[in-house]
Amino acid sequence: MDVQSLAVAILVVVCAVSAVWMLMPAAWRRRTAIASLRLPLPRPIAARMRAHADRDSGCGCDGCDRAMATKPSGAQASVRPIILHRHPR
Repeated sequence: MDVQSLAVAILVVVCAVSAVWMLMPAAWRRRTAIASLRLPLPRPIAARMRAHADRDSGCGCDGCDRAMATKPSGAQASVRPIILHRHPR
């Protein structure tokens, strides 16, 4: 096996693992992160797994569950502003 084939194989495996991680349900991701913390991982990877293990939900919502400060009345009751949230990194 030459170097190019080995590099492509490693790249495919890393991309597949990344895709599985992103598409995995949050509860499975949390369990996987907790299980991986038992392994001797490098500090940056262990810190990232610890962050995934400590998350309560998978949505990363920071305020969409808050009630509106004032309740509109009349015609404005059906009009609400759209709030866009960035995806947490």
